[in-house]
Amino acid sequence: MEPSLEDFFQFFAEEFQWGMEVVSVRRGRRCNATGGDFPGLLAANGWKYRQQSELIFLEDPFELERDLSCTIFHPNEVRLKEAIENEYTLKMALTLNS
Repeated sequence: MEPSLEDFFQFFAEEFQWGMEVVSVRRGRRCNATGGDFPGLLAANGWKYRQQSELIFLEDPFELERDLSCTIFHPNEVRLKEAIENEYTLKMALTLNS
């Protein structure tokens, strides 16, 4: 079964550990940001670990030390997380009421 948009919202609202995991298209699996697999990414973006836990890391599959979330900027990362959570909550409420 193919993942749906609803699966996307559920994953990022409930399972993904914002500020602790890296979105890695290159690896195609969940990755711990602090597990030692991303030394270039962390060295270039160490400041993010002094911020709130709503941050997201998006590994560039070609420039491994580049965090593609640099284009989002804080506090927009927090807004992104809140928007995903709000959409998932809305979808769940509509499902329960139908």
